[in-house]
Amino acid sequence: MLEQVKAFRGQSSDLAAKLDLSQNHLLQLQELLGNRDENIRILEEQLHETQTNQNKSKQEAQLQAEELTMQIKVLQDQLLHVRLFLTLHN
Repeated sequence: MLEQVKAFRGQSSDLAAKLDLSQNHLLQLQELLGNRDENIRILEEQLHETQTNQNKSKQEAQLQAEELTMQIKVLQDQLLHVRLFLTLHN
């Protein structure tokens, strides 16, 4: 009977050590998951900010293109008027 008690104590001690190791491992995994979740949140914010900046840049480029197109049309009209004037006065 004493040997059985010693065996049970040994098994209990082994199981307690395994449980401690498992709990430590679980805590490490939970910390890694928490870090991963935080990294994902940060990356999502950066992605959103990048997309917002990209959209703003596209809009600015579109406006600049429209302004340049208008300026080109004005210059073409002016050139046409100058040619017409030169043609009439030659």
